[in-house]
Amino acid sequence: MSPTGLSNVLNGTQPYGKTMVRLREWYQREEGLSGVPAQVIADQLRRYVSTLPEPDEGVAILIATINRLYGSAGVPAPEWVRRVRSSLTG
Repeated sequence: MSPTGLSNVLNGTQPYGKTMVRLREWYQREEGLSGVPAQVIADQLRRYVSTLPEPDEGVAILIATINRLYGSAGVPAPEWVRRVRSSLTG
């Protein structure tokens, strides 16, 4: 992203499509999913299992699997995993 493009975005100008993609990619790299609301993550996961009879059950299985994978690797699961799991049960 050019300095001018960044200045324009910071000043409120609507960025070009390619610039918006780059901003989103940068944000994802820097922030990860920690700043994304649990419901948004659950909705995205739901898209992968939308043809199941119980999509929310599919999302819960995906979240449990992610949690188990982190545990198997000996590292704690990211906070977003707990938040999504809580949003499904609450």
